[in-house]
Amino acid sequence: MKEIITQHGWCLNANMWINLKNEFIKKNFSWQDNERGYFYGEYKDSKWKENSIENNLKIVICHSLGTQLINKNVLKKASHAVLINSFFNFIPTNNRRDLIIRTLNKMERKIKTKELKYLIKEFIERSFLPNKLESNYEELFEINNTEVNSNFLLNDFKKLYIEEQSFDFFSKDCKMLIIKSTQDLILEANSIDNLILFLNKVQSKKPKVIEISRQGHIVTESVICKIIKKWLDTEI
Repeated sequence: MKEIITQHGWCLNANMWINLKNEFIKKNFSWQDNERGYFYGEYKDSKWKENSIENNLKIVICHSLGTQLINKNVLKKASHAVLINSFFNFIPTNNRRDLIIRTLNKMERKIKTKELKYLIKEFIERSFLPNKLESNYEELFEINNTEVNSNFLLNDFKKLYIEEQSFDFFSKDCKMLIIKSTQDLILEANSIDNLILFLNKVQSKKPKVIEISRQGHIVTESVICKIIKKWLDTEI
């Protein structure tokens, strides 16, 4: 059986995978999207349909904070993992540390006020730079504050402050692809580099790292689809 489970990052939803999902369903993959319930009250925590690891393809695709948000039992049983602009600790260990903490503090205050709607718009637009917003995200700009679960957003946002997070929930034999955008305006390069260094030490096989230019924190779907399909062709 061929299964895929996805986990979007903070302030997003499963709409980010729509086109990718359609591509893999055509190839007879079972596809499940997790939802954190930030918008419209939706929440979904998927589990593998087939418990056995042997002779079964189990692929997790996580974006950003999604690697910390997804059920750890799902990660433990994954045969393959795709981590897109993910991190070990969001707060960098270099001289930009204090600046990032101050930025997080400002964002946290906005989540608790009527400025939340504008924060969502600003965050998503900035996440796409240097590219333009894709159409499947536009509906998030039309929502009002009553359609946003600010408590869920705030609780997950606070996970960005946590340092020394554990990353030992992957199987050591899990084959991994890390996608790193060189023009990411949300995630510091130092943070994703620390993740790569850690996984290089603990995984049986070092993760495949692909750096992509002209892409932001959210990578356009056509680019993601091409990279993942090419990588899986060599790993399956």
